[in-house]
Amino acid sequence: MAISKAEIAAVCKVSDTPDLGVDGVTNPTLVYQLGTSTKQTLTSTTTVPATMQWQDERTLSSGSDEPDMTALTDGNLGTAKDLTGLKIQVVKVIANSANTDKVQVTDGNSNGYNIFGHALGSVALPAGGMVMFFGNDALDDVASGDKTWRATSGDADAKYYIQLIAG
Repeated sequence: MAISKAEIAAVCKVSDTPDLGVDGVTNPTLVYQLGTSTKQTLTSTTTVPATMQWQDERTLSSGSDEPDMTALTDGNLGTAKDLTGLKIQVVKVIANSANTDKVQVTDGNSNGYNIFGHALGSVALPAGGMVMFFGNDALDDVASGDKTWRATSGDADAKYYIQLIAG
């Protein structure tokens, strides 16, 4: 089942009203923003295509989880998903706030896929932490030799939520 579109927005916007310490002058509000507040829409026909999505709540077993992107089961519908031949365009990972240790996400031990764009790419998320990565159509295709990522933690049954958008 193909998705019709994926909307992606990543912005960090902060408003600050510094006290200038000048009598009779209204302190200005300064706005700092990294990123754009405009959504990027991906479809099957955009330059960065999006044709399939998968998401799940994962629970580590003995502190580890190594899913195979050629044989996933959708956490919402229970349907099989095979991302073979597709590039991962977006990865979003959220560590469960009840975890007692960080969750580290990186490429898999067996047929590892560079999920963050580089063999040394990894992220360690504290409890409640979140990361979103946009691959911009530059990652490898999922294939028999590039198909797993790995999540590990000192918390043997840590949970994390993951969403992949591929095309």
